[in-house]
Amino acid sequence: MNPRNKKVGLGLHLKTWASIFIIVEIAFIALCLCWTAQADQLPLAPMHLKTSGASAKLTTQYDQIHEYIEQVFGKDSDKAFLLLQGTSSVSCHENRGLNPSAIHINDDGSKDVGVFQISEYWQGVPARFLLDYKVNVDVAHKIYVDSGYNFHLWTAGRCLGI
Repeated sequence: MNPRNKKVGLGLHLKTWASIFIIVEIAFIALCLCWTAQADQLPLAPMHLKTSGASAKLTTQYDQIHEYIEQVFGKDSDKAFLLLQGTSSVSCHENRGLNPSAIHINDDGSKDVGVFQISEYWQGVPARFLLDYKVNVDVAHKIYVDSGYNFHLWTAGRCLGI
């Protein structure tokens, strides 16, 4: 008797079990690919594996944005987070959730885009670039530095006095 035709669990042949395993594996891979494609379209991608030395941890896109703001703004990152998230006692803020896909349409039809709600009109940068959180944070930092290290060009910045 051919060993591949030997009956194993539930009276099925080994060849049948191998075929079932391959079908399930293909379905799993297809499901993962679909989920990944849909996740890329979400405002906040669910999880990414971040490796550092021997340890690995899952991080959200929120965590990645938060970390990038800290990296770019350095010692002034507390002021940047105050601008973005406000305080519990003051209602003004730019983008509490650090949503990189956030778009606010102003009364004049212009758009404020991305994490720092950068004005497409005033900064002359198209939304397709500002929706990249790293570009958005870099542009915000440039505006901050060029403005004498303050956020007075943002409505929340003026409200918060930063």
